[in-house]
Amino acid sequence: MVRYLYLLFFLFISALFLVSCEKPSNDEIPSYVSIDSIYITTNLSVEGTASHKITDAWVYLGTKLIGAFEITGNGSTRIPILKEGKDTLWIYPGIKMNGMSGTRVDYPFYNIIKIPVTLERGVVKDLGTLRTTYVSSSDPSPKMKFVWFENFETGTLSLDSTVTSDIKLKKVTDPSLLFKYPTSPDTYEPNGVAGLIEITNDTSLFECVSQNVFDLPTTGKEIFLELNYRSNNSFTVGLLSYKTMVPAYIPVLTIHPSDSWNKIYVNLTTTVLYQGTSSYKIFFRAMKDKDVPQANIYLDNIKLMYKK
Repeated sequence: MVRYLYLLFFLFISALFLVSCEKPSNDEIPSYVSIDSIYITTNLSVEGTASHKITDAWVYLGTKLIGAFEITGNGSTRIPILKEGKDTLWIYPGIKMNGMSGTRVDYPFYNIIKIPVTLERGVVKDLGTLRTTYVSSSDPSPKMKFVWFENFETGTLSLDSTVTSDIKLKKVTDPSLLFKYPTSPDTYEPNGVAGLIEITNDTSLFECVSQNVFDLPTTGKEIFLELNYRSNNSFTVGLLSYKTMVPAYIPVLTIHPSDSWNKIYVNLTTTVLYQGTSSYKIFFRAMKDKDVPQANIYLDNIKLMYKK
C-alpha cells in the first residue's frame, strides 16, 4: 500500500514537471506595444487650452478591442497583443468621466490615434508620446460644436451672479494663483486671469449662471462641460432648465476640493436627455464647508461642447 502511494506521488510530480516544462506555442506568445503618455494639441484661439486629463488608452486592433489601459507614464504602459505582423492600432484617448475612477470612458471629443505597427511576438514596440486633437469643429460638416468658452481674459464675464447670491465672482491676476499649462519645459500657455470665489461666512451662498441660454441636443448626443479648477471647498455644477415658465435648477455634479489645479469632464448628456428640453444655462453654486475657515474656489477654461 505504501509503495502504491509512493508510485502515485511520483507519477503526480512527474506530470507536474512535464507540464511545467512544456513550452508555450508560438500563438500564445504576445507581441507588445508601450505608451508613455497621450497629449492633446489645440488651436488656442478657437479651441482654448490644451490642458487635459487623459488617463487611459482604449486600444483596438482594427475593430477588435484589445482593452483599456491606464497611462502610467515613462513607457510603463505595456499592452500585450496576441498577434504578429503588420496592422493598424486604433487608440482612443480615455478619461475619468465626472472625475470618478469607476466611470472611465473613451472621450468622444478627442480624435482617434491611428498607428501602423509591425508586431513581433515577445518584442516590445515603444510608441512613445502620442498626440491627439479635438474632433474638428471647423470642417465643412463639423462633428462637434463649441458653444461656450470662459477663460476670464476678456473685459466682461459671461457669468452673472444671481439675485440670491451673497458673493460676487471675482477675477484674480496673481501669477502664483493662476492656472499654468506647459507647452514645453520652459514655456506656458498665455494666461493672466482666473475666476475666484471667496466665501467667509457659513450662511453665505454663492451662485452664478451663464449669461446665455444654450440650445443643447435632446437626442442623446454627448454633451460635456470641461473645467480647470483649484479649490479647498466643494462646489456644484448644474443646469438651469427653461422647460417651464419658472426656470428649474438641476444639480449635476458636486466637485470635491483639490489642492492643486485639476481638470474635470462633466457629463451633461443624461441630464439633458432625461429633461427632454433643449434650453439651458450653466450654473455654479457653493456654500462654505464647515471645516474650512474660508472657501477659495478658482475656476478657469470653462468649455461647453456637444457632438453633432
